[in-house]
Amino acid sequence: STSTSTSTSTSQHCNILEKRLATNLDLIRGDILAEAGCEDQILFCFNSLKKCSTDEWQLRNFLMQMICGLCEENKYMDHLIVWDSRHIIKKQLTDLRSSIVKTTCEMLISFSKYCDKIKFGQCLSFFIPTHLQGLYVTIACIRDAHNECLSQCINNTQSFKCITPLLKGLQNKHSEVRVKVIHLLISLITTYSLSNDNMDKKFEKYADAIGNTIKTYLGDSKPLVRNAVKKLFETFAITFPSKAKSLLSRMDSNHQKTLRKCIGNNHTKTQKRHTSSGYGQTRTRRK
Repeated sequence: STSTSTSTSTSQHCNILEKRLATNLDLIRGDILAEAGCEDQILFCFNSLKKCSTDEWQLRNFLMQMICGLCEENKYMDHLIVWDSRHIIKKQLTDLRSSIVKTTCEMLISFSKYCDKIKFGQCLSFFIPTHLQGLYVTIACIRDAHNECLSQCINNTQSFKCITPLLKGLQNKHSEVRVKVIHLLISLITTYSLSNDNMDKKFEKYADAIGNTIKTYLGDSKPLVRNAVKKLFETFAITFPSKAKSLLSRMDSNHQKTLRKCIGNNHTKTQKRHTSSGYGQTRTRRK
């Protein structure tokens, strides 16, 4: 259903370049398309967006739809334009109108597809705190927009720069934010470990911080958070086996027992026999 909704929004964005519009918007579209190239057209949109008042929400919505349409048509977006426009984009993300937030999130998803993935990671890390705050607003469609945007942008980008703001997000008092962050960390670790046989040192340096996260939030007061942490440890143990053993050795016996069960669920009995002496068990030396 996600892929269907994504393809639908993509066709709608491209359609904005051609469909019939109210006279005032049609004139603005003509001014935008009169610019020499795609980058100039998008810059025109962002400059116009900066000049809009709060009450001009329909114009703001239209300008962002135009940016999406131009991105989709050209299959390209310069990350520097996004970075330079980050504050006006953030302002739209915190708007009280659900239609504005939804269009802004769709625009960011387009950027995540067509920007340089590594360089867009810096932009995404700037928006992550705002998205996390959007996960517990009272309006359901705004929550859903932030949730979907986070998932798709993280999946499309897979940038290390997203890890630090995600780990900071775990301090949020809302359990739904902590659960979301943990699932995003699982996604990052899983995708990266599958695409790289030799784990990059850049990713390795975050392993200890993720390990500390497991140790801290395994005792969270909310069961949904604790269950998410167990899944995180399963992924962590596969990707960083030596660090998982070290982590377990620093935990109390109850937490060790809980996490060993997580590992056991992912192994056959044969594999269990081979690993029975690992993952934090201490052997007593015979005298």
